[in-house]
Amino acid sequence: MGISNYTPGPWAICEVTSRRIDPLIRDQNGFTVAQAVKPANSKAGYINESANARLIAAAPELLEALIELQQMVEVGESNAGTHEIVRAAIAKATGIGNA
Repeated sequence: MGISNYTPGPWAICEVTSRRIDPLIRDQNGFTVAQAVKPANSKAGYINESANARLIAAAPELLEALIELQQMVEVGESNAGTHEIVRAAIAKATGIGNA
């Protein structure tokens, strides 16, 4: 991609253990890059740690898809490969479909 100062993807959600209830997002080498947290005393019912973890884990693919789309728009082209990148990134972020 060429513009990254962030930890390269793919990122994945680490399995939650009995000791840790907040999902960890790790890089391909197993290092933690983020954690989706809902404070224990939070009354914010709208916070969904699992959904947030999916979105965070999909960030590298979402950025790649946006870059691909931007390039397509700039040259006025469309191709199946770019559509697949976009579909897969959205599926990973939402948990709907095949990620």
